[in-house]
Amino acid sequence: MTTPVFYARPDAAGRPLSIPPALASWDKAGSPGQARSTAFVAEVRSALDEQLHDIRDPLALRLDIALPETVPLLALHDLDNYLFPLVPKLTASTGRQFVSVWATKGHGAESSIAVAQARTRLMA
Repeated sequence: MTTPVFYARPDAAGRPLSIPPALASWDKAGSPGQARSTAFVAEVRSALDEQLHDIRDPLALRLDIALPETVPLLALHDLDNYLFPLVPKLTASTGRQFVSVWATKGHGAESSIAVAQARTRLMA
């Protein structure tokens, strides 16, 4: 039987994103949703490029999403819809895998992204 491994949330300071995080889009190629998703992945890749060269495996990713006060946090903007397709596209473009991926959402003005070496967490 394989013993599960648990990872701690990365505490690395996130780099601010200059564009808002994009939800996954299943629209046809060239649609506004696809364009937002592509721009978001490129922004994250640019923000993390330098860090990815300096951090050893295994990798952990943290995305903190800032939403306007008018957006209800519990009804919309599911976190998995931000992380997919972001994580598979980052993995494909960098050749690096993430063993731990974390996301938060809250009201605020600036979203951020961070990458760190994953740290195992002991379970009591």
